[in-house]
Formats: sequence, structure tokens, C-alpha cells
Amino acid sequence: MQYIEIIFLLVSFVVLLLVVLYITKHKVSRKNSNMQLMEVLPLNLNQYVYIIKVGNEFHLFCGGKEGMAYGGTLGKDSLNFEENLAFNKVFEKSKIKWQRECKKDG
Repeated sequence: MQYIEIIFLLVSFVVLLLVVLYITKHKVSRKNSNMQLMEVLPLNLNQYVYIIKVGNEFHLFCGGKEGMAYGGTLGKDSLNFEENLAFNKVFEKSKIKWQRECKKDG
């Protein structure tokens, strides 16, 4: 009798795991088509620069342990993700705009 109970519990556990897996993969996952993380550049141990695409615009953010700071809007012509343009070039072009905000957070 004890073996039947153990087998029943194991089968019930596996079924429960499969149901949870199905729900998290198919029902909960929604594709966010309005926002997309394009690129991340680490500056320090706890400080990063992000390029985020919101709609048809690209925005520059500086994030750290203390929070996020908005750097500004990047022109579409200054970015080229298909040709693997080095992020450092884009970073240097936009450095003046957001440098003050990053220093406040860091």
C-alpha cells in the first residue's frame, strides 16, 4: 500500500510540474513589441549603458546599483546594428549628453 501511495505522489508531482511549465511558457509569456533592449555596455562593476528601442526611437540609459538615469534620444542614423558598429563609437558621440546624469547616480 505504501508503494502505491509513493508512486501516486511522484506521478502527481510530475503532472503538476508539467502543468506549471505549460502555463509559464504558453499562457504567461507575452511578446512585448513596443520595447526592446538593443545593446548593453558595462562601464564599471555596477554601472552599465543601455540602448533601448521604444517604438521607432532609440534611447540611451545609464543604470547602476542606485538606479537608472535617462541619457537622451539617439538618432536612427547614428546607430547601425546590422553592420556591428562598435558601441564605443555611439557611446563617444552621446557621452556629453548623459555624462552628468550618470555621475549623479554613481
